[in-house]
Amino acid sequence: MSYEYEVPVPGLFIQEELDARSWSQRDLAFILGMEETALNRIIKGKTRISIEMSKALGTAFNVDQDLFANLQKAHDLANHRGKFPSD
Repeated sequence: MSYEYEVPVPGLFIQEELDARSWSQRDLAFILGMEETALNRIIKGKTRISIEMSKALGTAFNVDQDLFANLQKAHDLANHRGKFPSD
């Protein structure tokens, strides 16, 4: 039995956190010490969230530092289903 489901890009959750705090991407980029364009690529799902970035986001949003790494892992697993010979 196979279940198909979509897992949104982790950046969606970053954007929701920004909206909840009334922060702009520029605000978060400043807090993280990174270029706004690099942050935008993460939010759009064009760049994966690294372990280091997950920790930085956790600190910035005062949430569990594993949250964004786990979201990225779930997204990766969902998007790679059927792409490996054993699937």
